[in-house]
Amino acid sequence: MSVADSRLTPGTLRDRTMVLFGLLIYTACAGLSYLTGITILPLVLIALPALLYFGFKAVQVPFLMLILISVASYLGNMANVIEDGLIPISLFQIAYVAGLGVFMMNRLITGNPRIKISGIELELLLLMAFVFFTTIYTGNQADGLFYATRFLVLSLFLYLILNTIESSKQMLMLFGILVGVSLVLAVLSIRQGLMNPEAAALSILMDGLGPIGARGRVSHSDPNIFATHFFIPIAFIVCLVISQIKFVYKAGIAVLLPILLLGLMATYSRSAWVSAIVIVVIIAVVYRQYKFFVIGALGIFVALLVLPGIRESLVNVVMRFFEIFAGAADDSSRMRIVLMYFAIRRFLESYLLGVGFRGFSHEFLKEHSTFETFGVYEPHNVTYTVLVEMGIIGFLIFSFFLFRIYKAAWENIKNSKNEIHKAFSVSVFACLVGFAVFYQFLGGGFTDNNIWLLVGLTFVLKHTIIPESGKKDYDEFVKD
Repeated sequence: MSVADSRLTPGTLRDRTMVLFGLLIYTACAGLSYLTGITILPLVLIALPALLYFGFKAVQVPFLMLILISVASYLGNMANVIEDGLIPISLFQIAYVAGLGVFMMNRLITGNPRIKISGIELELLLLMAFVFFTTIYTGNQADGLFYATRFLVLSLFLYLILNTIESSKQMLMLFGILVGVSLVLAVLSIRQGLMNPEAAALSILMDGLGPIGARGRVSHSDPNIFATHFFIPIAFIVCLVISQIKFVYKAGIAVLLPILLLGLMATYSRSAWVSAIVIVVIIAVVYRQYKFFVIGALGIFVALLVLPGIRESLVNVVMRFFEIFAGAADDSSRMRIVLMYFAIRRFLESYLLGVGFRGFSHEFLKEHSTFETFGVYEPHNVTYTVLVEMGIIGFLIFSFFLFRIYKAAWENIKNSKNEIHKAFSVSVFACLVGFAVFYQFLGGGFTDNNIWLLVGLTFVLKHTIIPESGKKDYDEFVKD
């Protein structure tokens, strides 16, 4: 090699200098981490450039932040940043606030002031106004104002979704990512739950309250909420499997369905099981594919033969499914009946305006101690919760708000022009119905991230995807 060949070119010298500079900074950061005891500091330094680059690209394409927000929502409390305080600070909250900021930066930089609206603004503002009004006389004013504010802030998720998804390709990408994240959660759920005979036996002994259901019982503050993360992926895959797309695509997608179903089963959430059945029934009825039930039953039978852990869990699954309607087999089921009787009586006493937002538990604890109720005092049904807390007036406003959403979701099905968009529309509508059923067995719903995600997707389909699509779109997926 000649002397000339061995010389460093300016580009090579610059690259080596940057590497050396990076190593020096990392070494200094590692030393600082050792002195301060902050072990994550070097990792933050490595991730910071990637985060800055992602943020730069997200300002240009805000849809990237929507993906991050959706993934963070599906992770639930698996990765809380701060555990203490009034509520844990989760990745979803950080990503959501960052997403709102990035979207506003995009509008400022591009000079585009256009904001798409859903068409239900009047109903939403009326509901918000009445919720805040009821916090004036609620017996739990601090909690009422806090949750009303959360409800208001989270409702902006609808507009973030509506204004960031600009094409059916982006929507398909979002659904695909949700399926991928759910598959990971389902595998963890199956591994720690159904594939573990000891955990299954423990769950049977503890009425399903043991540390089973993998990431559902362990990682989320409420395993029932965790179980709802499987609704959208299951619904979308079922729609694709029974749609008119080519068999080769159906076969590849159908492999994923048993994994998601077993992951849902391992959460031991009876409310989610009932809702999932309703979702699948709605899809089968809309597509008129009733034989899908037969195929599903055969699949479950095969799983029972192949997977030994499921056999031990099956007894508990069946028992807990029917206990939710019996109301006498365990403390959770019995307390649902007590809460319902109290709700009926309290509604009759204040039927016009209710007791105020988030006032149900406050009023309930006036008559029952936490020891007497085994620590269960939150309402377990969204219908009687709204009736008790906001009276007939609030219930009518709330019902009309829901009616506008469901009407738009159903119209999306009728207006769909191709198989993929029909799969979007049917899965969104079925999941909205599934959540309505789910929250007949559980309290809350106003601040459920996934419900607002579905509401946003409903109006993206209505105002963006379906009007701009044609019958020939996605022809490569449709069978001849």
